[in-house]
Amino acid sequence: MFSNTFAKKTFARQLRNNNLLKLHLFFDKASAEMFADDREIVMTDIFLPTEDFTRFKLYGDGKVFFTNAKA
Repeated sequence: MFSNTFAKKTFARQLRNNNLLKLHLFFDKASAEMFADDREIVMTDIFLPTEDFTRFKLYGDGKVFFTNAKA
């Protein structure tokens, strides 16, 4: 049986005071990992998909500009 906090939304506060966020995201069939600001912030989450996923969406508050992205 899973904890009652399983799949609860989690947040990490950015520690740096500039407008640049260096972010690495890794996805597989049942987990997502995020490494931000040269690994000062690290998050891992698991999920139990009910179907295959082929897309993901990134969004943020305010204006967001990408300087580089690879998939």
